[in-house]
Amino acid sequence: MVSGNRRGGTDRGSRANFPSSVRISVMGTSWLIVSRARDLRRRATPEEQLLWERLRRRSLGHRVRRQHPWRSRIFDFYCPAARLAIEIDGDLHDSRTDELRDAETLVEDAIVVIRFSNREVNDDVDAVINEIDRWIARLTS
Repeated sequence: MVSGNRRGGTDRGSRANFPSSVRISVMGTSWLIVSRARDLRRRATPEEQLLWERLRRRSLGHRVRRQHPWRSRIFDFYCPAARLAIEIDGDLHDSRTDELRDAETLVEDAIVVIRFSNREVNDDVDAVINEIDRWIARLTS
């Protein structure tokens, strides 16, 4: 029997029970990807911060996570109820490569990936939120 509580004590799910040399997997995602996602949450772009302020606290009726690790990827935002990933693309994104990865994710994991540019978020965040809301409604009905 492992003593402690879920919040701060020692339990089977705690990383404290593993030696630092052990890399555990979180739902099929390597610990390195999970660590990278945490780092990305701390260093969000202005566009991600703007959109997160509008998506957080179930503002669309469903939980949305930011910098969500999934296998070898990290989605900018992810709505588990709708299996919807939302990506915000800067100038450095290769759209053809992204489209191929998105199609692979849809086929393998049944996750729909939608993309918006930084410009779309900056110019009309309300339109972006409305489009995300439509996708969530469509995928959860």
